[in-house]
Amino acid sequence: MIMDQGFIASLISSTLIIATPILLVSSLELVSQRSGVINLGVEGVMLLGAFAAYIVTLQTSEPYLGLLAAVASGSILSLIFGILAIYMRFDQIVAGISISMFSLGLTSYLYRISVGYGPLQKIVSLERMEISIPEIPIISEILSQNFLTYIALLLPLVIKVILDRGSVGILIKASGEDPNRACRLGVDVSRLRISLLALEGIAAGASGALLSIGYYSSFLENMTAGRGYLAVALVILSGWSPIKLLLASIFFSLLEASQLRLQASGVIEIPYQFTLAIPYISTLAILAIYRKNIDSPRSLGSSERGC
Repeated sequence: MIMDQGFIASLISSTLIIATPILLVSSLELVSQRSGVINLGVEGVMLLGAFAAYIVTLQTSEPYLGLLAAVASGSILSLIFGILAIYMRFDQIVAGISISMFSLGLTSYLYRISVGYGPLQKIVSLERMEISIPEIPIISEILSQNFLTYIALLLPLVIKVILDRGSVGILIKASGEDPNRACRLGVDVSRLRISLLALEGIAAGASGALLSIGYYSSFLENMTAGRGYLAVALVILSGWSPIKLLLASIFFSLLEASQLRLQASGVIEIPYQFTLAIPYISTLAILAIYRKNIDSPRSLGSSERGC
């Protein structure tokens, strides 16, 4: 029974760890998409955030300075995407993929010239919040998470309230549905969108920092491994619903944590490539089946900004 409780606690804890960077990015990506902007550059923003956090922490041994560097670099790179996509009216998909490719090349180059080709250099990691409930040790293990995990879990709920009941939410949805009409009603659509992208950059930078200085205590080339693209896909397949996005992210993370244990246990002899694909295939299949009669924001991906 104790072993069962330990396994359950470990599985839930791992699920929350895996879900945190995805939720941080996808929650703000949902808001950006509701305003009419789809940002595939979040993959690159996460990667740059991971590198900035690592290199600053390596030099200063202060992980929170690394986190600040990740947030700043993520915001700047997202603003560059915003200038290209909103003010210069580049195609949003092309601009986003270009940003991600640029970030991949830049971080690999900077890592090689700053760290070299030697063994990985470990750094000081962000500390987890140690919550102790002696009477219920299983709860203590589950709740002992990085503070960003709690922020990530609350974000979809806060965003739902803002979109459904706040005046800002009305402006965001109006910008995504009909930017011309929103502009005539006094909304500065371009400023609203680029402000949301800056916030998304902060979240994506923090998400990348969580990978390098929170989980791995090092930096690996392309360590984001498609998490940014996955976040964008989950937003679309969840029908731009914050609650469905929260559930989908947790479900995906649960499958990911389960397949890692499936590989480690060796109970089932199947190619590891198949177990790696299980979370992605299952999540996308279920979301595709249950996504009915949901229309995207009408100006999503369009260069139209009103007035």
